[in-house]
Amino acid sequence: MHYKVMLAMLLATTSLASLADPDLDGKYAASWGGNGKFFEAELVIEGNAGTWNAHALNKHNPCFGRDYPIVVSFRPDDIIRIDLLASKVLPGCDDWFLKLKRGEPGVLLGLRINGEESHKITLVKE
Repeated sequence: MHYKVMLAMLLATTSLASLADPDLDGKYAASWGGNGKFFEAELVIEGNAGTWNAHALNKHNPCFGRDYPIVVSFRPDDIIRIDLLASKVLPGCDDWFLKLKRGEPGVLLGLRINGEESHKITLVKE
């Protein structure tokens, strides 16, 4: 019986961390820089899913200018994690994630993390 209670508590904690936040739903303009370059993208959040599309600055890079699926998850410390699953659409493109916190209303601030590399990113709800 003791194990059933612990399992139920674990499942409840896990599901709470992944609940959607309807206030986040919508379209965002994202901007970040790194290595002397500036990038922009569009993020659409719908519950715990959505899409990411980085604007194609380099027409020869097939990983830009495509809609990639995202997975949104929440941690107890108010961190919003958004996993960008580029490799699911085009093998060879890197998967990476955003680690965000809420700023002013309609603004998310944080890091775009790709392996060892990270850059500050700002998302503004449109």
